[in-house]
Amino acid sequence: MSRPLPTLRARLLRQFLLLGMVPVLAVFGAAWMLLVPVLVDQAEHRNRELALAVRDQVQLQLAARERGARMLAQLLSGGLATPAALRPLMQSMLEADSFLQALYVADAGGRVVEAALPPASGRYVRDALGLDLSGQPALALARQSRTPAWSDTFLSTLSGQITLVLAAPAGSHTVVLELSLATLSRTLLDLAQTGHSTPVVVDRAGRIVAHPDARLALQQENLRAVTMVEQALAGKATSGRARFEGIDQHAHALPVAPIGWVVFVAHPVESVLAPVRRLGGAIVAVLGGTIVLATLWGWWLARRTGNEVAQLADGAHVLAQDGVAALPQPQFSTFEFNAVWQRLAELFGQLNQRDRQTRAARQDLQAVLDAATEVAVIATDTTGTVTVFNVGAERMLGRSAADVVGRQSPLLWHDAAEVAARAQDAARRYGESVGPMEALVIEARHGIAEVRDWTFVRSDHSRLDVSLAVTAMRTPEGELKGFLGVAVDVTERRRLAAAELARRSAELASQAKSDFLSRMSHELRTPLNAVLGYAQLIDTDREHPPSARQHDSLQHIQRAGWHLVRLIDDVLDLARIESGRLRLAITSVDAAAAVEQARRLVAPQMLRHGVAFSVQMPTDPPMPRIAADETRLTQVLVNLLGNAAKYNRPHGSVTLECEPVGDNVVLRVRDTGLGMTAEQVARMFEPFNRLGREATGLEGTGIGLVITRHLVEAMHGRLEVRSKAGVGSDFIVTLPAATAVGAIAVPPPSTMPGSVPPRGRVLYIEDHEVNALLMGAILSQRPGLELQVCATMRGGIEAARAAPPDLLLLDLHLPDGTGEQVLDAFEADPRLAQVPVIVVSADATQARIQALRARGATDYLTKPLDVRQTLAAVDRALARAVPAASAEKTPGRAV
Repeated sequence: MSRPLPTLRARLLRQFLLLGMVPVLAVFGAAWMLLVPVLVDQAEHRNRELALAVRDQVQLQLAARERGARMLAQLLSGGLATPAALRPLMQSMLEADSFLQALYVADAGGRVVEAALPPASGRYVRDALGLDLSGQPALALARQSRTPAWSDTFLSTLSGQITLVLAAPAGSHTVVLELSLATLSRTLLDLAQTGHSTPVVVDRAGRIVAHPDARLALQQENLRAVTMVEQALAGKATSGRARFEGIDQHAHALPVAPIGWVVFVAHPVESVLAPVRRLGGAIVAVLGGTIVLATLWGWWLARRTGNEVAQLADGAHVLAQDGVAALPQPQFSTFEFNAVWQRLAELFGQLNQRDRQTRAARQDLQAVLDAATEVAVIATDTTGTVTVFNVGAERMLGRSAADVVGRQSPLLWHDAAEVAARAQDAARRYGESVGPMEALVIEARHGIAEVRDWTFVRSDHSRLDVSLAVTAMRTPEGELKGFLGVAVDVTERRRLAAAELARRSAELASQAKSDFLSRMSHELRTPLNAVLGYAQLIDTDREHPPSARQHDSLQHIQRAGWHLVRLIDDVLDLARIESGRLRLAITSVDAAAAVEQARRLVAPQMLRHGVAFSVQMPTDPPMPRIAADETRLTQVLVNLLGNAAKYNRPHGSVTLECEPVGDNVVLRVRDTGLGMTAEQVARMFEPFNRLGREATGLEGTGIGLVITRHLVEAMHGRLEVRSKAGVGSDFIVTLPAATAVGAIAVPPPSTMPGSVPPRGRVLYIEDHEVNALLMGAILSQRPGLELQVCATMRGGIEAARAAPPDLLLLDLHLPDGTGEQVLDAFEADPRLAQVPVIVVSADATQARIQALRARGATDYLTKPLDVRQTLAAVDRALARAVPAASAEKTPGRAV
């Protein structure tokens, strides 16, 4: 049984009642929204002002005692007074300052040699003499940092008060002040009596050390669980709501520098909202009276309006039954009801016109369907017979509408095997027998608009892939009257998708190969670092030099190891080239400087192979600059010159010629070596093909020339080879000259330290034990250096903060973080920001090296390490760090 609808009179009455209550509720809501934020802001403002006052009071008290400690320390350290001579001054300070409860002077061993104690304490000076204070952390910290140091607060068993110790170094002695925080609690009591706020002071451990109620201060409740206190301990002032002393309170937490304490001020929420609650009581009283008046007034208005609505409904019923011709003319007391009645008459007159427009719209819809030539629109009745077949369907299927509409079903152009498979799937899903036509529309019949891929068969038996959307067509009453299908040809889209999938698969495979090679490079370099590092140390050991035979064996080990390193670098370069990830920085390069750099790098190799090396370069006019990547250009020249020396004959020669040709610069490497046949020249750029040189015993990977050619082409140049077996070879590199030469900043020459060996403390963050031991063995050649090793990121950062090093050696891959995070921590700490950092890593990619240098790394050493290069990098870093370190290490630096 349906629920009866409410009468208009009853609805109007409820609306009038609601309108009577809304203003009162709105006033209350507005008062709440306006007053509560103001009251909360006032409470928070009072909290902040009180917190600032307490903080200033605490800082003033601490600063005054620190000045007193410094004064006593200066008298002792300057020789102006002896410990015994300071006793009267110490006693006077103790009697004049209620904050102090004891003063001591300790010798170098930490034993008390002089003391001042208040008479009321019950202790005597003779009992304090000889007391051992060496175990106090503040005493040790003050002597280490040479600046006054504060201890953590503690509850003294002697005085029963919360006590704080200040230690100030005074030459070989230490001045120790023992302070009571009871006076601070009394100060807070005076401040707390001015309002509802409760101020407390929290020490570095989160414990309450000063409270308006001194008894609560002695309990030392820990407030670290309060988020604002935790943030303030980290140095951030915060405001908000917190649970304190068992009630919700508005609070403000403010850090106290430099001792690391926190001032926490809380104001009960209940006292803030009390004025709003009183206002709410008054509003409730007003609301009751308003409801009574609104009820009486609403009843009268609802009765009057309901009568006119009933008259309007009766007239509309007559109008609907008898039509416009028999339109009655009822009269209403309001303009609005008369307007509604006139509007009803106009609407009935427009119904006939809308019927004519509907028929015209149907004709327009058919025209739209016919205009959709790229989309097939096909409609059927409930039995599956086609009722609509537009021009797009005719073009897509090669059939005419006249042959299909009213005669065929969509099964005519559907693939029979697909329809049968779909019917079986639908039968399993719905648990009923599904016929071929039903398989096409079963989802739409159940109210689901289905979009599915199908295969259409054209009249010429060709096939095409389509995406078909099928929906049900229903009458306004919801009765099913047919189905509508919209098909789009997706053959070309599928072809493009398959091509895109193949391209992405190739990119993923290339990326996987590059990642694998990069990881293998890192894994191979780590053990090679130990092998080559210790081989170099043994070979250069002056105390226990190796024998001649051992020296030869060590040379074989080093040559094989460095050969493997070069092979790793070449394979990585080749992988970057093949994957398209090689990045070049084309700039204007000085040709003469590039040639000179290559000459210096290959000179030892030329000497080792007994080959004469010469450079031919015109000086008048001077050589133009080259548009190239400076690092890669040097790599190209070194590769070509190295091959020319390696595959030369005894007492042969190598010539590097450089000359401008038009808009290009030609670099020609000419040798009198073994030469190559035409067949070898044709195959020389095949990766890992050494052209039969494997049997010569000469080191090589077979990919150096492949990389060289790719680098030249990447710099918009070309590499040509001319060779004759038994005569020699010419390798010709042609690169474009720089069209616009800008001012290029030349880096200043690196300054090496003088004859004075470096001194200082070196921190090495490295989790691999063998690498750490190797670095210790390398730095043992610098007796003035002290090495500290940390195996984790967290341990290294904590060690640096405890005692800033003169140099940081940093591995990038750590068990609990990365080297980048260590650099961020050093940069954020003012005491560590100037510490030079040398990255020591097996990650030898150029992009990685440049990124770490950009982030502030002083130098970058790749594993395996060259002992001489490592020592030179350490010497350079420490030499540059000396002025900064001297400026930093002043008495006022430690905190």
